Amino acid sequence: MVRLACIDVPELPLQLLLLRHPEWRYQPACVVEQDRPQAQLLWVNEVARQAGVLPGMRFSAALGLAAGLKAEVVDHINILQMVTQLGTCLYRHSPEVEIAKEPGVFWLGVRGLGKIYPTPAAWAKAVHNEVAAKLFVSKVVVGFSRFFTYAIACVSPPGIRILRTAESEKNAAFAVPLNRLAASLGISATVRDTLHLLGINTLWDLSKLPGGEILERFGCALHTLHRLVSDSEYDPTKPQTQISGWTEPPHTWHPEEPLVQTVILDSPDENTERLLFLVKRLLDSLLLTLASKHQAVSCISLHLGLDRKKERVERLTPALPTLDSSVLLALVRLRLEGAQLEAGVVEVGVEVVGVDAPTEQLHLYQHSQRDLGAAAIALARIRAWLGEKAVICHQLRDGHLPEANFTETPVGQLRESTPNPRRDRILIRRIYKKPKPARLDKITEDALSGPFVVAGGWWKKAVHREYYFVETNQGTIDWVYFDKERNQWFVHGTVE
Repeated sequence: MVRLACIDVPELPLQLLLLRHPEWRYQPACVVEQDRPQAQLLWVNEVARQAGVLPGMRFSAALGLAAGLKAEVVDHINILQMVTQLGTCLYRHSPEVEIAKEPGVFWLGVRGLGKIYPTPAAWAKAVHNEVAAKLFVSKVVVGFSRFFTYAIACVSPPGIRILRTAESEKNAAFAVPLNRLAASLGISATVRDTLHLLGINTLWDLSKLPGGEILERFGCALHTLHRLVSDSEYDPTKPQTQISGWTEPPHTWHPEEPLVQTVILDSPDENTERLLFLVKRLLDSLLLTLASKHQAVSCISLHLGLDRKKERVERLTPALPTLDSSVLLALVRLRLEGAQLEAGVVEVGVEVVGVDAPTEQLHLYQHSQRDLGAAAIALARIRAWLGEKAVICHQLRDGHLPEANFTETPVGQLRESTPNPRRDRILIRRIYKKPKPARLDKITEDALSGPFVVAGGWWKKAVHREYYFVETNQGTIDWVYFDKERNQWFVHGTVE
C-alpha cells in the first residue's frame, strides 16, 4: 500500500494565542468565537480539558469549570497566513502536500523519497524538526489512510509515530475517543454528550452502530464519520487532483460560510412591523435551507442598510440552536423595537449560521404543530372583528329533513382532534344550507342513482322528496331531489 503521513500542528489557533501570551501556557486557555460572555469555545488547551472544558461550550459555562480560564479571539486572517507558511515549509520534504480544512492539519505523500531518506522515521524526523523551527508543537503520523492517520494524530502526544501495517493503523484509530474528534469534524456538543450517555465513546463503538438512522437522529457530520470508520471504500477526504509544484496552498481554511438573504426596499422605511414582515419572509427561506442540511440556527445577524448612512448590523443568539421562526422573530422584534435608527431602512439582510440540529428541531419541518392556545386567541380576534356568530361549528341532531339534521353552535373550548385512520378513501357529501332550484330535463336515467325517498311532515307541512345522485357533464356528482309537492328539481349538495 502507498504510504502517506498526517502532520498535525494541534490547535494551531491556540498555539498562536500562546505565542502571543506565553504566560498562559500553564493555565487553562481557549480561543473563543467572539469577545463576549456567551461566545462559543473553538479550541481549548490540555489544562482546560483536564478541568472539563471542551470545545463547543459557552465561555460563561466554561468559567464555572475553570475559574481562571483565559480566552481571546484569534483572527482567521492570521491563521490563514500561518497555514500558508507551514505549507510552504512542508513542500521542501514532499512534492505532494495537501492542506485540510482544519487549520494546522496537512497530508504529505511519502512515496519516492527512499533515496533521500533511508527510512520513514528519518523522513518524519526531518518534517518534525522543520515545524519545530517555527516554534510550533507538532505530531507526525506515518500510515496508509488519510482519516485514520488524522484520527491517530488527534490523540497522539507530540512527536513521531510510524504505523507498520494497515491493520495496526486501523486498530489504533478505533481506540480514538469520539470527544477528541467531535469539534474538528463539526459534531455538535449536544450530539457528543448524547453519544456519551449511550455508552458510545470510541470510533470502535461508533462503527458497531447501524447506519440507517444516524443521519436522521444525529445529523450529517456524525453520519459522515460513521461511514468513514465502517466503510473502507468511502473516503471523502481523497483529493480530486494530485498536487505538485504549487506555490500557494490549494486549499485554505475558512470559517463555516453563513447563509444570507437580502431584499432592497423601494423607499426608506422605519416601521417596525413592516421590517419584521420582511425579516420573516427572508428567515423562512433560510430555515428551510438549514433544515434540508439537518442544521439549526445558532446565530442570526440582521443587516440594516440605512438611507445615506453606514450599514447597521445587529447580532442575536438564541438560547439554544433552533429552527423555530417564532423564537427568532421574537428576538428580532425586541431588537428592532429598542433600536434607535438614524435614518430609514433601504435594504434588509438576514444572515444565519447553522450547526447540527437536534432531532426535535428537525421535526419542526417534518410534522405540523398545533398550538390550541394560539388558535383560541386567533378565533377570539375574529369574533371581536366580525361578531360572535362569525365562528361556529356544526353539531348533529335528530331531524326529519336532511337540512334539519345539524345545528350551528358557537365554538367553545378547542380540543385536540382525534381522527380515525382509514386506508380506504371515502366520499364526502357537502349539503347546501338552502336547496337550489335546478333543471334536469336532459339527464338520462343512466346518470341517476336512486330514488331515496324522504316523505312525511303531515303534522306541519306535507313533504315528498325523491333524492338521487346524478353525474353531470362536467364529471361532478350532485345530490338532487325531485319535490313532488312543488313538481320541481332541486340541488341539495355535492359529493367529493
